[in-house]
Amino acid sequence: MVQVMPASALADAAAAQRLARERFIWRFRFAAVLFTTLQTIIEPGDRISLTWVNVGLFWSSVLWGWLALRGAPDDRTVRRIGAITMAMDVAVVALILANNLTDPSEPIYLIGVLAMLEATMRWQGRGGLAGGIAAGLAAGVWTLVVSERALGRVAFDYATMRAGTIIALGVFLASVVRRLTEQHDMLQGILDTTRDLIAVIDVDGTIVSINAACAPMLGYTQAEMVGQPYRSFFHPDDVRTGPHSQLTLPTDRPVLHERRVIAKDDSIRWLELNTAAAPGATVMHVSARDVTERVDARRRVEESEQRFRSLFEHNTDAVFAFDLEGRFTMVNPASERLTGYSAEELCGASYAGVMHPDDLERTVGHFERSARGEAQDYEIRIMDRTGRALELAVTNMPIVVDEDIVGVFGIAKDVTDRRRLERELGHQATHDALTGLPNRFQLELAIEAAATGPDPDRTLLFIDLDRFKIVNDSLGHRTGDEVLVVAVERLQHSVRSTDLLARWAGDEFCVLLAPGTTPETALTIAGRLRSVLAQPFHVADREVRLSASIGVARSDGGDGERLVQIADQAMYAAKRAGRDRISVYVPGTERTGTTQIDLEVELRHAIDGRSLVVHYQPIVESATGRIVGLESLVRWPRADGTLRPPDDFVPIAEECGLIRPLTRFVLEEVCCQLASWDRDLGTPRTLQAWVNVSVSDLEAPEFADDVVASATRAGITPDRLVLEVTETMLMRDADQVDRTVSALRHAGISLAIDDFGTGYSSMSQLHRLDVTACKIDRGFVAGASKHPRDAAILRALVDVGTAFGFPVVAEGVECPDELAAVQASGCPLVQGFLLAVPAPPEELAGVLMTGSVVLPGAVPSGR
Repeated sequence: MVQVMPASALADAAAAQRLARERFIWRFRFAAVLFTTLQTIIEPGDRISLTWVNVGLFWSSVLWGWLALRGAPDDRTVRRIGAITMAMDVAVVALILANNLTDPSEPIYLIGVLAMLEATMRWQGRGGLAGGIAAGLAAGVWTLVVSERALGRVAFDYATMRAGTIIALGVFLASVVRRLTEQHDMLQGILDTTRDLIAVIDVDGTIVSINAACAPMLGYTQAEMVGQPYRSFFHPDDVRTGPHSQLTLPTDRPVLHERRVIAKDDSIRWLELNTAAAPGATVMHVSARDVTERVDARRRVEESEQRFRSLFEHNTDAVFAFDLEGRFTMVNPASERLTGYSAEELCGASYAGVMHPDDLERTVGHFERSARGEAQDYEIRIMDRTGRALELAVTNMPIVVDEDIVGVFGIAKDVTDRRRLERELGHQATHDALTGLPNRFQLELAIEAAATGPDPDRTLLFIDLDRFKIVNDSLGHRTGDEVLVVAVERLQHSVRSTDLLARWAGDEFCVLLAPGTTPETALTIAGRLRSVLAQPFHVADREVRLSASIGVARSDGGDGERLVQIADQAMYAAKRAGRDRISVYVPGTERTGTTQIDLEVELRHAIDGRSLVVHYQPIVESATGRIVGLESLVRWPRADGTLRPPDDFVPIAEECGLIRPLTRFVLEEVCCQLASWDRDLGTPRTLQAWVNVSVSDLEAPEFADDVVASATRAGITPDRLVLEVTETMLMRDADQVDRTVSALRHAGISLAIDDFGTGYSSMSQLHRLDVTACKIDRGFVAGASKHPRDAAILRALVDVGTAFGFPVVAEGVECPDELAAVQASGCPLVQGFLLAVPAPPEELAGVLMTGSVVLPGAVPSGR
């Protein structure tokens, strides 16, 4: 294993090598100077003063070296010692060359020895072993030459022996110095190639020396940094916390710093500084390593930790962690708020303690998969401290440390309110807001599901409340809603739990009967529903009576839409048959082109093309049979010549906005026909035509003017017209209706109430609306001949009309008994099939010419 020597240790080794070399030189110098001094004292030369000057210089050098090399001087001091010593040697040699060449003495030899040693030691560091030997030989030769010239031949042999000794000593010393130099070179190479920056800083904070690592690390050369204060390279914010200027740190306690320095390119680098100094030293050794990436990585980790902590602490969702046993190890404040338990109560406890019992098993499965390394997303319920169930959307993920799963993280969002709202919205999307029943969308889904199920033969009941629009129009939508709610309650109690009752639209409901329902059972259920809907409704302090038209259809192999369509056709067949009926769809009986959309288009064309016809039914005096009026009844001819009754198309005209054009057409036809009879038959000018109008007509501001204009164009007076409106229509609290009625009465046009006794009018309203006539519904007429109570009701209705001063018409008389009951009640006017059926104008010419009809079995009034 390669051991990397610390940068500060490398610097210390190089400085110690230089210090050892100077001390080695100093010891040789001291020995040579001492020997020279003794020889000068014993064998003084001719130039004693000069010799003593040399000795003094040598002793000064020795004394200087001793003083400077005491203790552990810094590297700069060692370098200064070498420089001063060399300067002294040069001075001595100069004196020798100047004086002793002509006055030689024995000290010259010793000075040569010293010069050789100096040269050997110093040149060894520059020229290697060869340089040291050459320097030593040069010093020895110089000594021999000087000795020969100074002492003569006799002394030359002695000097030669001395020189040989000197040369041998020089070679030995050169070998020693070579080894020291090799170590120095090795250490210097390590210093120059290490990636760490190594520097020596003096007591003033000045950089004394620095290795070559400064260039790649900071961009500065060694020359640019040596001699500069180290603080000049530090980031301003880090100067106060940099290495100490007082170098009192003990060597066994190195100090680590992380500081920012500014590189030459103005970038900021983070350095890890290792500073150390011996006690009492005047320099400090500093090694520095670029840890910018490490600091950045640490900062990123710290920032990540801070972000995680912020995310954890301030997250509005519950964040928590489990160990592999499922025990809480940490929870954030949101978890405490969510559960009502404190962190101290949760940590160490199992998650099972807060789970909803029904969700525990599923939660255990999710936790175990998370503990195996699989992230999980799921929804569960927990119980908070108060026992309230909360719905949570949970995400679990494994906690991985050193590639080992050590726990499970969890994030939970409270979705209780969201899920409740979703359920409410889902319920609203599939259920009716007023009644709470499944709506049309839900019914269609159920029908489609049934069509693809094991028993695709399903039966559907389509229910429509007859005359419900009148309730809405007369009593208001709030009362109408109350009626619907009560009707639904009755329907729900009349169907089986396996049947699906749904609201289709408005006053229409559907019942999808359970699989296996027989046709007989379907008719029984339909009859039960019709019966409960026929019972009186008591709402808004009123009694309201309704009936239901019910269509029954069994799937014929088509889709769900087809089943609804044929059930709807069966329901309309019940309406056409007179309402309050049950009609069963029979395959193959559907009519071509009879959908409502088709009827709307055909009706519009029929009105525009004036292809509708008006039939008339006489209204006569119950006692004499004299004709006093004619009710106009519109008919729509089919392509085969048959006629569509009003019940087939008048409701459609109401729904699609064609009722006003239809009324305008009938008024124009009636006015023209009256003028024609007056002209051709000479009918009395008192003969009135009764025309049915809608509340939509009365709500039109221009309706009264249109009626007057129609009469004027035809050449008749407006008082020849009687407009029939249902009792409930006139009960609407609409200012425009009052204004229209007032304008009609002002023009002389009479106003009659149709179906009198079946509505909800009060005496004050009858007086306010200035009614001029009324027609009693045939329901009271039919019962009067069979039940005394119904006869009494008929007499009461007649009395009410008489009290108000307007004529009363009993309509729907179809048999002699009914005519007798009407005559017995004192009702002055009568209308019905018994007397005359509705007929086209040309068929009424004979009756109108006579002016009366024959009353079968007429009896005088019994009142």
